[in-house]
Formats: sequence, C-alpha cells, structure tokens
Amino acid sequence: MAAARGQWEPEPPFGVRQLTIEDGLDLAMAPQPAAWQVYDALQPFPPDEGYWAVADARGRLVGYCCLGEAARVAGAQASPAILDVAIGIRPDLAGRGWAGQLGRAAVGYATSVAGGRRLRTMVADWNAGGLRAAGQSGFTPAGEASFDRQRYLVLEQPPG
Repeated sequence: MAAARGQWEPEPPFGVRQLTIEDGLDLAMAPQPAAWQVYDALQPFPPDEGYWAVADARGRLVGYCCLGEAARVAGAQASPAILDVAIGIRPDLAGRGWAGQLGRAAVGYATSVAGGRRLRTMVADWNAGGLRAAGQSGFTPAGEASFDRQRYLVLEQPPG
C-alpha cells in the first residue's frame, strides 16, 4: 500500500503485545490523536483481560485489542462461555486497508487465550468500518442488543 506523504505504512505480520507508555506517547503525537486509554505494562493484565497492543513486524503500534471486561459493552452480560473482544485501529491508519489484518491478529491472540470460549464482539450499528473489520476478522452476526439507547450488532466466532 502506498503511503501518503508524511504517513508510515505498517509492515506485516502483525502481533499482539502489552501496551506501553511509549504507545500512549506515540498516539498523542499522531497526526489524528485519539482519546484511547493506554495502560502502562508495569502491572500486566491476565492474558484474557484488559488492553493489548497490535503491532507490526517492527513493533510499531497499529491498533489495539481489548479482552474480557474491558471489551464488554456497558450493560452487556458476561458469560463463562464467551470471551468479549474489541479491536480498534489507530486513527491515522483508519481507512487505509489495515483493519482486516489488525483484526485477524487480535482474533488470533484472543483465540489462543480463550480456553475454548466463543469470541464475541459488539459493534454499534452505525459503525460501518467496525462492522467491516469484524467481518474481515471472521466474526459472523449472532443477534442484536440495545444498551443505553444504542443498538449494537452482536457478532461471534466459534471456540478455537
């Protein structure tokens, strides 16, 4: 993929690692900063909980994945048979065709720590890009839910 002037292009393959303070600084200095909540890795999350970085082959932050409670939409019920997953691409890479690869890396990691649970993600019905990325990551429609007057599409994957 050709980079626009002043933009960098991620280098596959993508992998998942702990978020760092440097990731937060990198995001804050991005041309299109985001209001992400980046946690320091001084006290790491359990492998199936919290916020994780999705990085390219050079270790550069491409996006994130959240697992467990951190990924669950407020008001949604937890289930011992389900691991909630949320993914996001850094704003300066959005719309450039990288969400599918980012999502597949996040799903690969989530599957590896799910312990036989199904993966579930909930995407706001207005978020066409998020729905497209979820589909590219292997999620399929499983229903709809509403929380706090927002409609979500519920998408799942079978246990890995």
